[in-house]
Amino acid sequence: MSSKQVLTAGLLSLVAVSAQAADVKTISKSGDEGSQVSAYEAGQFVVKCVGAAKGGENDCGALDGSHDCAGLSPKSEDYSMNEWIYTSLQECAEHENGHFMMKGKDGAVSLTKTEFQVKQVVK
Repeated sequence: MSSKQVLTAGLLSLVAVSAQAADVKTISKSGDEGSQVSAYEAGQFVVKCVGAAKGGENDCGALDGSHDCAGLSPKSEDYSMNEWIYTSLQECAEHENGHFMMKGKDGAVSLTKTEFQVKQVVK
């Protein structure tokens, strides 16, 4: 088993254990962000995966604040470390350039393969 497979299995087991925790946020398929998670089933977990968005296909604002909407990343820049998309845990862990995005207690964004903010998709 490769290190990425071990990491992915570990992340998925952590989510399975904490899936009932009250602090797991949700994202609605029918809400404002619905189109960003329309490919995922209710009950799946998604993360903000930095570095996995193709140019012009980001899900929301740039990390550096240069834009604040989906689809506004430079079309010529695939997999920019300034842009993110929602993906499953496994997709982000296995993406060559994917990094989980999380915010520290001070609000600063950090990118990591081992710590992340997870959301559960709901209808």
